[in-house]
Parts: sequence; structure tokens; C-alpha cells
Amino acid sequence: MMAEGQGCVVRCAAKYGYGGEGWTDVPPGAALEYEVRMLECRPASAPVSDLEAATERKELGNLWYRAGRYPRASRCYKAGTQLVGEVRKGGGEAQGGEEETAALLEVAVALGNNLARSEEKMGRLSSAKDAVIGVLMRDPENTKALLAAVRLSCAAYEMLEADAALQKCKEILAAKSSKAAGAAADAAGDGDGDGAVESLAQEVSKAERLVRDAKRRERQREKSLFGGKLASKQQQQGQQAQSAEEAGAEQKVDPQAQLL
Repeated sequence: MMAEGQGCVVRCAAKYGYGGEGWTDVPPGAALEYEVRMLECRPASAPVSDLEAATERKELGNLWYRAGRYPRASRCYKAGTQLVGEVRKGGGEAQGGEEETAALLEVAVALGNNLARSEEKMGRLSSAKDAVIGVLMRDPENTKALLAAVRLSCAAYEMLEADAALQKCKEILAAKSSKAAGAAADAAGDGDGDGAVESLAQEVSKAERLVRDAKRRERQREKSLFGGKLASKQQQQGQQAQSAEEAGAEQKVDPQAQLL
């Protein structure tokens, strides 16, 4: 144990520090050495709640994400997701009551969406899709997750899923537009939601273009596949079958010819 005023040197291997990725002026695979001094000893503070811990993981993950360190960002997001538990929209209140449940859900959704984006950046589309599904299980009407589902489904040419997610986004947009119009018509309405609705409309428009482009590429791919190599192969097989039939016909033209 250390007393106030004492110091020590802490050494850690690269795997406990910045690993093979490094960080700013720390080269990849470098061991770390810290000089630590105890300045003050205070009584133990209250334990950190799951909400606070999950929020810290999210913020740390965001720092790694902005730095382009996606593997580390994903690890932070996953750790935060484990802390929030199975909280979901309409799934009952957490121990802290309605406010804490709402806060937990907000953090859980953010963690899931950020994890999906980080995994997508690394080209792990399957993992990204799993993260999106996790978000939609918590909040089926989360538009950020639905738009990500459209994007990921288009990348995998899973057009039925892309269409379903896009249709859900359109339904949500229509409901929000109607609500915003009603608020604008009301004298008490301040129109604060207009910006959010306009932003969502732009995102949905982008998703529509993405789906159209993906379908066009899919048709071109099918045309190339079925009208190119497969067609040539089928044509070749047809020619071989025709040659076999002609050969068989030649053998059956005159059974007595062989007796001459």
C-alpha cells in the first residue's frame, strides 16, 4: 500500500496499453511506463451507477471513433451495451424509475447505433447489422437504426429487407409530418419539431436513392450473370445436347446399313 506523498513506477505491456494500434506519439506495440504519486487519500465515493458507467463507455468510444480507432471504439460501445441490460421501449421501468429507464434507453440506443457505425467502418457488415437489430429490438421506430438497416441491406443486396426498413421510415416520417403540421396550425404550437422532420425527410430521400441505385446495380448484375456466362453455358449445353441427338439419329437412320 502507498501512503500520501509516496510514489512508484507502473509498467505495463503493450497489450494492456495501446496494443498494436498505438496512439498519437505512442508507436504500435510499445510498452508503457508511468510514474505515479499519491497526492491525497479520500474516503470512498458512492458506487457509479450503470447509467453513468455506460455513458462513460459511450463517450470514450466516441473519442476513439473520431480518432479513427474503430476496433477500440467498438469495444467501448460493446462494454457499455452490456451495462445497460435489456432495457427497451415499453418493456417496464428500471429500478431507478421512469426517468432512469428513459435515460438508460437513450444511452443503449446511442451505443447500439454507434457500434453499428463503427463496425460498418471496419467492413464488418454482418456485425453492424446485428447491432442495428439490437437497437430495433429496444426501439422499433428508431429512424437512425432503420436508415442504417436500409444502407446495410443495400450493401448486401438484400432488397426485401431494405424495402421494409425504408417503408417503416416513410410511415414514421408521415406521422411526424402530420404531427408537425397540426402543431403549426395550433396557436400554441411553436414549430420546434419542423427542423427534425425536415432532416428526417432528407435522410429518407437519400435512402430512397440508395435503394434505387442498389436495385439498378442488382439488375445489371443479374443481366450480366444470366445474360452472359450462364447464357453462354446454357447455349453450350444446348449445342451439346443437339449434337448428341443428331449422333443418335445417324445411328438409327438405317439399321440394316451395318449389314451391308
